[in-house]
Amino acid sequence: MHPVLSCSEAADLERGLLRGEADREWEAMSRAGAALAEAVRRDFREIRAWPDRPRLLIAAGKGNNAGDALIAVRHLLETHPAASVDVVFAMGEKALSPLALMAWNALLIAAGETATIRIVSLDSEEDGVDQLRKVCKGHYHLSLDGLFGMNFRPPFRVPTDALVDWMNRELQADLRAAVDLPSGVSDEASHLAVRADFTYMTGSAKKPLLDSANAQWVGRLRYLDLGFFAGGPGIATGRSILLPEILAPIRALRPAMGHKRDHGHLLIVGGSRLMPGAILMSIQAAARSGVGLLTAAVPESLVTSFAAMVPEAMWIGCRETAEGGLSLDGLGEIERACAKATAVLMGPGVGTEEETQAMIEAFAMNYRGRLVLDAEALQMKVVDILAARSDTRGRVAITPHVGELARISGWKFADGGEDGLLRFCHETGLLTLLKGPPFTRLCDGQTIAYGLAGGPVLARGGSGDILGGIAGSLVAQAPAELGPAMQRALLWHGLAAEALARAHGQVAVRTTQLLDFLSPAQREIDSA
Repeated sequence: MHPVLSCSEAADLERGLLRGEADREWEAMSRAGAALAEAVRRDFREIRAWPDRPRLLIAAGKGNNAGDALIAVRHLLETHPAASVDVVFAMGEKALSPLALMAWNALLIAAGETATIRIVSLDSEEDGVDQLRKVCKGHYHLSLDGLFGMNFRPPFRVPTDALVDWMNRELQADLRAAVDLPSGVSDEASHLAVRADFTYMTGSAKKPLLDSANAQWVGRLRYLDLGFFAGGPGIATGRSILLPEILAPIRALRPAMGHKRDHGHLLIVGGSRLMPGAILMSIQAAARSGVGLLTAAVPESLVTSFAAMVPEAMWIGCRETAEGGLSLDGLGEIERACAKATAVLMGPGVGTEEETQAMIEAFAMNYRGRLVLDAEALQMKVVDILAARSDTRGRVAITPHVGELARISGWKFADGGEDGLLRFCHETGLLTLLKGPPFTRLCDGQTIAYGLAGGPVLARGGSGDILGGIAGSLVAQAPAELGPAMQRALLWHGLAAEALARAHGQVAVRTTQLLDFLSPAQREIDSA
């Protein structure tokens, strides 16, 4: 994990690492531009294939963000040299810093005779914005906001304010990308910034980008690791970004003499006649995420059809209520099954029947093992039972969305933001995986870790049930590592969602297609 820093902390970090040396700064800028180009190429595939003759727009200031954007476009020209590039210099070409000027000259050389580059210079010309409207007409495939970075202090000045207004109101672009931060977002509150579909944080994660007050500008977040924290001093801020390296345990070879019991035994409890699909998706996800043994306790009327769909699982047909939910009479059978399990996932599709909820409450009072609670198992009475126990911390995880967390916390989180989340987790001892958008958070009462992978493709019914199955499976495989297992679950789920969107787009897909992209995400295979 890498720490989340304020803009001033990030600036101090870069000054300490780069020491104002032009060679070091150019190397960092070059890495940032190359990483930005690769990330944009990848994310654009959620829309469609990268066009042969892309039309690009760069809004350039005078500093490092402009340099990053110019270098990124230079790299894009390597694979698509017939691009058309419009460059808007907000302060004029002559205002470029020495490094940004180097990046600009390198772009001009790379463009050669194949790419078309047009320049609009606003600087102090009275007709600058009119020229902008005349030149930068029509549709762009990509716009890059490289106006201002982390040293920006609001408000915008003339004529940049007009440029920002034009970008937000008139600019037509398939993908709007911001370099490091959307221009206008900083440590200080701002009422205006450039709107982005993706913000590509370069070198370090900036705290204002994770502030809900800036969500309207930021879009989806990407973290471009430039090696600033490699071998450097640890920085503890209480907020961290999860990195793909946390998936190392599930990407490694398994022992040659391994046995199915070495890879955990998960018991999933849930389902009802009214919501059979939720529990089935959780079971399918668990079966696809590496657990050695899987037992499913569901209403008896569901067993026959479900067993045919997931024959890898062992099935327990539990007694039902009149409405088809789990009966309190089946608690003993569920508790006996727990004796063999290394973890339990409870909740997907159980419904809110009074008798079923009484069964869940009784289970929470008695069970002593690793437990993941999801969906309708997340009720205030259950939380109160667990909060009153001394063994809850480090043993129980919950997976609510914001509305569920607000309900079970008595609305403390809704009133207190992330401070409320920290208080809730500290007071209850519950490790909380809070589902987004725009990102997922994992809180243990002292720290918050952010999982940035995922995206709008997850905004459909059942994606949380699949996450629950993955989480239960990974906790069962490593019951002594509740926190790391939940970190791996949220990131794996998010990366699979992105691989799905890159292969098939965000719209014409089904939730269960996520299952087919767990393997590419786990094996670092580019599924598209």
